[in-house]
Amino acid sequence: MNGKIIAINEKEDLALIKTNDNSHEFISLTQSKSLGIGEIVYIIGCPLGLQGTIKKGIINSLPRRSKGELLWQMETEILPGSSGSPAFDCEGNFVGLVKGRYRGTEKIGFLIPIEIIKIFLEENRGRF
Repeated sequence: MNGKIIAINEKEDLALIKTNDNSHEFISLTQSKSLGIGEIVYIIGCPLGLQGTIKKGIINSLPRRSKGELLWQMETEILPGSSGSPAFDCEGNFVGLVKGRYRGTEKIGFLIPIEIIKIFLEENRGRF
């Protein structure tokens, strides 16, 4: 689908894209919550181009700062195409977006926390 970039935050690796397609449902941010160590997350993405793949992971560290970004660390398989995938807790609440994986591994991944995403959206509220 086509879209127009209306906001970018390079530091947090986030972009807001407006599309003309109104037929899709949206993920609620009002039901979102912060994560804790040991919590299970589910990632829905397109690793290696395989659309709709669900991966299970576990939060295995307190949030870390990497190049100024606050990221949750998780143990799960992160493959090319996983970046930007939404992550949900066991109750189906949106908790973050996949940032990527620790270089040289496939099993240590990082999530952009929901709190950072909400700040980004609030800062750009008038644009969408």
